[in-house]
Amino acid sequence: MNNHRTDEPFVLSHASIAAFEKQARLERNRYMASLIRAGFGRLRAMAARLPEAISARGEAREA
Repeated sequence: MNNHRTDEPFVLSHASIAAFEKQARLERNRYMASLIRAGFGRLRAMAARLPEAISARGEAREA
């Protein structure tokens, strides 16, 4: 493969490929961690609202 700016071949070393793969793993891990945190945040919010929902359901049955 040639570099688009010159006729010199475009060469990637094993070290540069390894660094790219490491960076990609880090970014993937950060993204997955943010998704997990958001999911747990939603679960916590639902758990906080659960007692209110249960009591509202009980009140609706009594009425």
